[in-house]
Amino acid sequence: MLLIDFPLSGNLRFPLLIIEWIIFIFSLEIAVIFFIRYKKQNKKFRLKEELAYMSIFLGFALMELLFIKSDYYSSSNIVSPYFFWLRGSEREFFLNLGYLSIIFGALFFIYFIERTRNIAKIKYFITSVFGIIAISFIMIFIIDLTITRFFSLVFWPIFLLFLVTYLRDFSNRTRDLENFLKNASLYFLAFLLLPIGYFLTIDFSIAIFGLFIRLIGSLMELLSLSIIFHYFLSFPYLFEFDWKDRIEELFLITKEGACIFYKNLGGEETDIDKNLISSSITSINIMLQELTPSPNKKGFSRIKEQDKIIYLYNSELLDGVIISKEEIERFEYYLELLVLKVEGIYRDFLIEWDGDIDIFSPVDNIFDEVFSDEI
Repeated sequence: MLLIDFPLSGNLRFPLLIIEWIIFIFSLEIAVIFFIRYKKQNKKFRLKEELAYMSIFLGFALMELLFIKSDYYSSSNIVSPYFFWLRGSEREFFLNLGYLSIIFGALFFIYFIERTRNIAKIKYFITSVFGIIAISFIMIFIIDLTITRFFSLVFWPIFLLFLVTYLRDFSNRTRDLENFLKNASLYFLAFLLLPIGYFLTIDFSIAIFGLFIRLIGSLMELLSLSIIFHYFLSFPYLFEFDWKDRIEELFLITKEGACIFYKNLGGEETDIDKNLISSSITSINIMLQELTPSPNKKGFSRIKEQDKIIYLYNSELLDGVIISKEEIERFEYYLELLVLKVEGIYRDFLIEWDGDIDIFSPVDNIFDEVFSDEI
C-alpha cells in the first residue's frame, strides 16, 4: 500500500483541485435548481421529491467542499489533545464534517422520498433506520474523532440499496414516457457512477492504486453530475407527470348520497354497486362533519384506512371523493375545482333533481377538461 501525505501535493494536485471545485459548484447548482423549482410550484401541490434531490445534492456539495479543505489545505498530523478529543487532526475534523454532511443529505433524501412514495412496506422504515445511523455517527464523532470514517461505511450499503429500489420504482413510473426511456439507461448509469466515483477518491483506494485513481474517480463524478444536470433540465416536471395515474376512483355525490358521476382510473374492479359505496361515504362524511363542525360545512377531509386514502371535499350541493393509495396534495386542488365547476353548471338541476342520472352525462367531459394537462 502507498503512503499518501496530506495536504496533497505533486503534479496531480492542481488538476485534481480544479476538477473537485467544479464538482462542488456543479452539485451546489443542481441543489439550488431543485430548490427554485420547488418554490416555483403552486403551494397547493408542491412536490417533496424536489426537496429530496435538493437535500442529497446539497449534502454532496458540502461534503465535497469539506473534503477539499481536509485534503488540500489541512494537516493530517495527529495532535493530542485536539480540542476536546483525546487525539485528532485538522484533516480528520473536516473529513468527519464531510461525512456528516452526506449522511444528513441522504437522510433527508430518504425522508422526502418515503413521504412521497411507498418504497418500503412500513412507512418511514428506512428513514428510521437511517436516522439511527445518523445519531450513532454523531455520538461516535463526539467520543472519538479518528474512528468515525470506518463507521461511515455502514450507511453506504443501506443507502445504495434504497437508491436501487427507488430507481426501480422510478423506472416503473416512467415506462410510458418515450422521450425519457430512450436514454433511461444512461440516466441510471449516471446515478450509479456517482457513488463509484466517490469510492475511487477515498483514502483506501488512493493507498492501493495511487493518486491517479482519485483523478479517475473525480472525472466519473463530474461526468455523472453532467448527465444528471442535463436530464433534470430536459424533464422539468419529471416527478409530477404521473399524479393522475395514482387516482384509483373518483365520485361526485349528492347530499342525499346518490352518485351522479363515477370514474375508475386504475382501481380494482368491484361488483359492489357504486351507489352503495357513495351512500357509505356520505354516512362517514356526515359523521366527520358532526365531529368537526364548521359554520359553512365546506372543506376537505382525509380518511386513512389500511393502504387506502380517501379524499373528501364538501361543498353546498355536492361532495367529491377521490380514493388513492398515496398522499398527494394536488388531488385536493383538482377535486375542489371539479366539484365547484359541476355544481355551478348543474346548480338548478341539483336543487330540484328528480333522480335522472342521464342529465349528468356531460360531466365526463368536464372531468377531462379539469384534469387535463393544460390546467
